[in-house]
Amino acid sequence: MKSIQSKIRTLTGVALLSALIIVLQIVSNFIPPIGGVTITLSLVPIVIGAAMFGPLTGAVLGFVLGGIVFISGLLGWDGGFVLLLLKINPYVGVFICFFKTIAAGFVSGLLHKILVNKNKTLSVFASSMVCPIVNTGLFVLAMTAFYSSVFSQGASDNGTSVLVYLILVVAGVNFIVEFLINTILSPAILRIIDIVKKNK
Repeated sequence: MKSIQSKIRTLTGVALLSALIIVLQIVSNFIPPIGGVTITLSLVPIVIGAAMFGPLTGAVLGFVLGGIVFISGLLGWDGGFVLLLLKINPYVGVFICFFKTIAAGFVSGLLHKILVNKNKTLSVFASSMVCPIVNTGLFVLAMTAFYSSVFSQGASDNGTSVLVYLILVVAGVNFIVEFLINTILSPAILRIIDIVKKNK
C-alpha cells in the first residue's frame, strides 16, 4: 500500500512540476532575449523534482522543458532561434532542444543523490548550481560544433573566436541570470523538500 501511495505521490509531483515548467517557459518566451537567447526560468522546478524524486525524474522534467522549448520555437515565440537551428541542421536542432535539458535534470538529480547524505544543504546548492551549468555548457558546445557559421560574423566584429563570443556575449548574461536565480532560490528549494519529506 505504501508503495502505491509513493508512486501516486511521485506521479502527482511530476505532473505539478511539469505544469509549472510549461507555464514558466511560456512566460520566459515573452521576456526580451539577451544575446539572442531567451532566459530559462524553468530550471528551478527541474531541480526540485530531481532532488525530491531522483535523477531519472530530473531527466523526465528536462524532457518536458525540451519539449516546450521545441514547440515554442516552432511557433516562433523565441524570436525564430529554434527555427533557424532547424533550417541549418534539423536533426541536431531537435537533439539540442531536448538533450541539454534532459542532461541538466539528470546531472542535477545525480549530484543531489551523491551529496545528500553527506550534507543536505550542500547537496541542494550544488544541484541547483550544476543545472544551469550543464544546460548552458551543452548549448555553447553544440553551437560551437554545429552552428558556428551563425555566430561567426558577431565573433569577428568583437574580435574573438566563436566559442568566446558564445560564452561572453550570447550565453554569458543569460547564464549568469539563470545561475543567480537557481542559487538564490536554493534555500526555498531546500524548504520545499523538507516539507514534502515530513509529509511522507
